Amino acid sequence: MLRALHLLRTVGPWLALWPTGSIHVGRWFGEFHASGWAIDSAWSNYLPTWSMMAVLAWLMRRSQAEAWPTRPLASWYRTVLLPCGAALLLVLCACWNLVQDGGMAPLPYLPLLNPLDLSTGFALLLAVGAARLRARDIAASPKLDRRLLVALAGGAWVWFNLILLRSAAHYLGIAYRVDALADSQVVQAMLSLVWSASALVLMRFAARRTWRRAWSTGAGLLGIVVAKLFFVDLSSHGSMARVVSFVGVGLLMLLVGYLAPFPKRAEQATPAPTPSEPIP
Repeated sequence: MLRALHLLRTVGPWLALWPTGSIHVGRWFGEFHASGWAIDSAWSNYLPTWSMMAVLAWLMRRSQAEAWPTRPLASWYRTVLLPCGAALLLVLCACWNLVQDGGMAPLPYLPLLNPLDLSTGFALLLAVGAARLRARDIAASPKLDRRLLVALAGGAWVWFNLILLRSAAHYLGIAYRVDALADSQVVQAMLSLVWSASALVLMRFAARRTWRRAWSTGAGLLGIVVAKLFFVDLSSHGSMARVVSFVGVGLLMLLVGYLAPFPKRAEQATPAPTPSEPIP
């Protein structure tokens, strides 16, 4: 019963922040539209979400201190409620990354400093903070920690690619849609070079640490780039972007052969032979 009351008292108002704030911010910005100001409608989503993030960060600090409003269920907040809230914000920002271009009118677009990227960065920080708080009460297995680390690295890499696509959409005048971005040869060349450089970094790191599985992942990504060059980039006959992508990817593949060879298995140390006893 106590958990149900805390759930209703805390989660209910927290979830109501977004729709309530979106309605009020939308009405406020509607007055600016009437006066001739061009303000992006996505601000009505970002600003209430930032208030939800601020409340979640405050609840993390209060649960860590075993203080109101999390007392006497601070451990339950740390292990259940706060991780669920951080996961919800991550899913929300992931959906926005797929459909919104990060526009911040009337301000100019800036990579990483636009509301969408800031919201995604805040959500990632909250997820890390929630995971650390949960580890205070529940000891995670090393295997689970590795999986979370791999998932975080993969999510950061996908986010980086989306930042590049949004920047290309704004600075090259391309609509932020899959078909429009796929038809741009500049975008295709940029993706080929970025993916090849990512594979080189991953394979170099894996070769130094003798991580064969990570090296194979980088090699698979490089194979995808090669297939993309022949089946996608070759469609632009005589394009300068095509030439740049082929030359750049070829040079990066040469660097892979020199800097990131296939890691060998660590040789096991063999015990030194004991000297034979003299025959009496």
